Amino acid sequence: MTALQIVKGPRTLEPTPASDHDLPPPLDLLIDGVNVTARVPDADAGPLLRDLVRATVDLASLRSRKKAVRCYSAEGPWELGLERAGDRVLLSLFRGGAFPEVAIFERDLDLATFIDTFLASLDRFAGRQPNDALSGELESVRAELASISPSPVADPPCAVLLEVEPESDAGIRISCDFALRERVADSSRETTVERADLF
Repeated sequence: MTALQIVKGPRTLEPTPASDHDLPPPLDLLIDGVNVTARVPDADAGPLLRDLVRATVDLASLRSRKKAVRCYSAEGPWELGLERAGDRVLLSLFRGGAFPEVAIFERDLDLATFIDTFLASLDRFAGRQPNDALSGELESVRAELASISPSPVADPPCAVLLEVEPESDAGIRISCDFALRERVADSSRETTVERADLF
């Protein structure tokens, strides 16, 4: 089973005493021992946790089958993609732009474990947050997540291997093999694409 941990801790092994209470606690998302959020070490933990929990609520209740949570680092924005697949969640970490990069693609996680881990993390995180608007938002999303029971959904169809072959004998020919999963029909899906979407 895939292990998921959300770990809250100091930014360094020996934080400066004067600044320890001023810094917001960082958020480390560990999947199979890989620190997903290491790519965005300076992301603001509170808003990131809030947005991840909101996305998880939407997936569990089937308000949406996939969500993207944007997180910002000094080297630019990254996106955490979450997609519902039966009683599992597929997690991807990627960024677009001039130099796109996919750090993690569709890592498979148990949805119930994902929810329990966020609930525990919210409880630990609450003690370090000042009593402000963000603290109220975290309490609200925690209550919503705790009250939700994941709606059942069938497992997605297996991926189908497709081959793209060149149609001419031109000087440059491109071919590839890739796997695609059939998407469940969604009447709200937009028909235009304004940006690259990796999940």
